[in-house]
Amino acid sequence: MRSPDLHRAQVDDLARDPVGPCVGPSIPHDEGAPSATLIPLGRPEVIDAPLPDCEGLYRPNPTGLLPKCYKEGRPGGSEGEESGMAPARSFLFVPGDRADMIAKAASRGADAIIVDLEDAVAPSAKQEARATLASWGAALVDSPADLWIRVNRPGDLFEPDVWAAGACRPAGLMIPKVSTPAELERAAGLLDDVEVANRMPGNSIRLLPIVETAPAMLEIAELGACRRVTQLMIGELDLSAELGIDPKNVTALVPLRMQVVVASAALGLEQPLGPVSPNFRDLEVLRRETEELASLGFGSRPAIHPAQVHVYNEVFSPSPDAVARARKLVDLYEAALSEGRGAVIDDEGHMVDEAVVRAARRLLEKSRRDFE
Repeated sequence: MRSPDLHRAQVDDLARDPVGPCVGPSIPHDEGAPSATLIPLGRPEVIDAPLPDCEGLYRPNPTGLLPKCYKEGRPGGSEGEESGMAPARSFLFVPGDRADMIAKAASRGADAIIVDLEDAVAPSAKQEARATLASWGAALVDSPADLWIRVNRPGDLFEPDVWAAGACRPAGLMIPKVSTPAELERAAGLLDDVEVANRMPGNSIRLLPIVETAPAMLEIAELGACRRVTQLMIGELDLSAELGIDPKNVTALVPLRMQVVVASAALGLEQPLGPVSPNFRDLEVLRRETEELASLGFGSRPAIHPAQVHVYNEVFSPSPDAVARARKLVDLYEAALSEGRGAVIDDEGHMVDEAVVRAARRLLEKSRRDFE
C-alpha cells in the first residue's frame, strides 16, 4: 500500500527546494534536486491508499463498484467535459535515439509527434535514447505538434522510461503490448509521482494503450476505462503475428478493428488510432486503406515516414463539400423542428432525422476543431 506520509514528505520537500524538473531512478538529474530515493519503487499495481490533500496535484480516487484502475475523469477535465484539445489526425513516429530526426519532426506537418523509445531503438541504445529525449523534449513541447512518447512495454525498462518521458511534460505516453488494466494502473501511479516531482497539474499526462496482444483484445473495455486513458490504438502487425493472421487479410482484421471502435465509442473516448502501415511509397494505396479505416470509425493514424503524414491529414479532415452538406442538413432539420416536425426530406429525397443530424453535427464539430 502506498504511504501517504511518504508522498506528503515528497511534496513538502519540493516546496522547500524549488528546483527544475526532477527525474526518477537511473536518469541523471540536476544538482540539488530532491533525492530519487524518496520515490517508492516497489509500489503495488493497484493503489488504494488515500492520496495527500494537495489541491491541483491529484484527482480523487475512483470509488464504487468499478475496479480501482478505472478513472473518475479524463485528463483535461472532469468526466463528460471536453478537454479543449482537438484530436490529432496524424502522429509521426521518430526514433528516440536519433537527435537529427527529432530536431526535424515538428516541421513535418503531423499534428502529433511520437518519440519512440521502444521498437525503433535497439536494446543497446535504450539509455542513449532517454538522454536524447531529455535534450530535445523541452523544445518539442513548445512546437505546434503535441508531444507523445512511446515507452517500452511494462517490464524492467518501463519505470525509467516513464520518468524520463514525464520530465519532458508530454501530452501523453503510448503504452505498447499492454495486456491488463493493472499495467495501466502502474503507469498511472508512476505519473502521479512524476507530476508532483515536475510541478505539473495532476492528471495532465494522458495514456494511450496500444491494443496489440490477444489478452488486450479480451479486455478492451477495461483498458479503455482505466485512469488517464483518452484514446486507444490497434497494433495490427504484432496482433496478427500473435494470432497467426496474415496482416494483409482485411476480412480477418475488420472484426478486431470494430472491437476497438465500439469500445472507444461506448467509453466516450476519442476515435481510436488506426494501425501503422509500412507502405510509404504507394500513396494511393495508402490513401484507400486509410479511407477504409475512417469509414470504420477510426479518427487518426500514426505515420512511420513523413510521406504518409499529408495523406492522413487529408483523409481525417472533413472535405469542404462534406462540411457544407452537414451544415445544410443541420439547418434543414432545425427548421423542421421549429415547425413541430421530427423529420424532413432533403433535396435529394432522403429522410433527415435525429440520427442523421447527429452524424452531421459530429462532422461539423470535427471541422471546427481542425481549423481553430
